[in-house]
Amino acid sequence: MGNFQTEAFLSFKALFPWLQWWSYLSSVWIRPFMIAAMFAVVGRFAIGSDAAERYLLGLAVAQMVYLSAAGILRTFGDDLWQGTLSHVLCSPVNRFRLYWARGLPHAVNGFLAFIACFISVWLILDLDLTRVNWPAFATAIVLICLSTTALVMATSSLVIATREHSILHQVVSGLLILLTGVVIPVSELPAVLRAVSEVLPMTHGLAGLRGAFSGEGFDAIGTDLLAEAAIGLVCTAAGFLVFKYVETKGRENGFLEGGA
Repeated sequence: MGNFQTEAFLSFKALFPWLQWWSYLSSVWIRPFMIAAMFAVVGRFAIGSDAAERYLLGLAVAQMVYLSAAGILRTFGDDLWQGTLSHVLCSPVNRFRLYWARGLPHAVNGFLAFIACFISVWLILDLDLTRVNWPAFATAIVLICLSTTALVMATSSLVIATREHSILHQVVSGLLILLTGVVIPVSELPAVLRAVSEVLPMTHGLAGLRGAFSGEGFDAIGTDLLAEAAIGLVCTAAGFLVFKYVETKGRENGFLEGGA
């Protein structure tokens, strides 16, 4: 565990540097705070309080994913461009530990962004939190955080192969925001997109999160939480296999070396 923590800290500090604390705080707290507040206020006064709560939870989760995805994909890109990737992959370190050490610190950042969104709207709109089932709510948000991190980690191997992180970030974040019920209800999507939505991380977790916010317990949202966990495990396994494949092909073809 000590080695894992060291790897995670160094990859975060060295490969995804924050120039100053103000930059960090504006990314993790201020930006999510303002976006969630803006859409929740619009939802309340244009449609009603139910819409405001729906936007709050959807956009808070979306900001969590957007921030963590940016960090994870940038980390893999910087690891390649700064010329450290080939040296790291030549080491005898456990590959699964190495893989996740580059993702979990940014997942924590995403979780902080979710908290910022949630607190902002609670303060501005004076939401009623007395009915929230907090154990189910906390379980849902942890599962969403882990499953979406697993999906982004799976995508991160493509950064090594394509040497591009910005486009991948926009594609992954855009698909999750569009197809998982963040703003548009999944039931309103065309049949084909609805089928895609069912196998994406965040869809079932967000449904469970909204249920827990309304007071539902594990008996009511348990199926959604189990589905979210299962999808996260599939993304974890698939992502690690892709990572190993890219590593092998990179050794053969020489694209693990730094440079644009």
